[in-house]
This record gives sequence, structure tokens and C-alpha cells, in this order.
Amino acid sequence: MEQNINANDQITTNNSKEELEMEELKKNEDAAKVPVDEGATTKENEVTAPGPLALAMDSTSVIEFRFVDNVRYSQEIIDGARAVYDPGKLELLKAQTDRTEFYAEVKKQILSQWHADQALTVHTDMFKVLFQINVGTILNIVEPTFTKKSDFTKWVSDNFQDKHV
Repeated sequence: MEQNINANDQITTNNSKEELEMEELKKNEDAAKVPVDEGATTKENEVTAPGPLALAMDSTSVIEFRFVDNVRYSQEIIDGARAVYDPGKLELLKAQTDRTEFYAEVKKQILSQWHADQALTVHTDMFKVLFQINVGTILNIVEPTFTKKSDFTKWVSDNFQDKHV
């Protein structure tokens, strides 16, 4: 393992590709096993306003991007949501006189579906950004082949119309 110091004086390590993949797989496995916090939505835990530093930024520039190209993670998210979703269990619990367990199970299933929805959106957006960066890189390669900027922009417009390239 090799360590480097980047432009922000942060220590980074250069692990082998296999080590990085194994680390990411482990992180994804751990993330998929996160239990639903049943007490997270109690009145005592509710945040009504952000703290004074919640929206502050320190203007530190970020000069590198890291893409985790785990295309299997989408399936892991979907499988996790499907594993918790059980309307039959809810129907059985609903028939009980004491509905405490029923309401707890409803909350657990809804939060698991919500979490999966949010996670899938973030994962998908990561790939959308990656594709947009790829398009920008390709356009940066082709642009110098035109003598005038206006010729380049006309070529982009003619070839991609309303595709927001």
C-alpha cells in the first residue's frame, strides 16, 4: 500500500484494484445490512431547524472524483427492499387485537422501501454524472478540431439538437 499527500494535505493510499474493489464490496454489504432505526422518528429525535454550521462551507476545493463502479449495487438495493416487503405478514398482524406489532412492522416496511428508493436514486445519479462527464470529455477532444468556436457550437447543435449535450 502506497501513501500520498494530495493538494489539500490529506493522506491518501494507493491500494491495488482488487483491494479497492473488496473494500467497496464490504462497504456495500455493510450498508445493505443497516437495520431500520425504529426510534429515529420520535418527537425527541426530530430536528426542527439546521444548526448554525449545517449549511456552511469552508471553500476547500475538491480536485479529484472517485467513482465506485459497482453496477451490482442497484440489484442489491432492489433485493433488500423486496426481502422486507411482505403484505401477507401485514395482513396477518392486522388481524391481531393488539396492533403494536402491526404498526411497528408497517413502519419497518415503509422505511425500508423509502430507503431503497433514496439509495437507488443516488446510485443512479452517480452514473448519470459519470456519463455527463464522459460526454464533456469527448466534446473537449473534438472541439480543437474546429477553427472557430462558432463552427463547433453549430456542429454540436446540428448533431445533437435538444439533447442538452
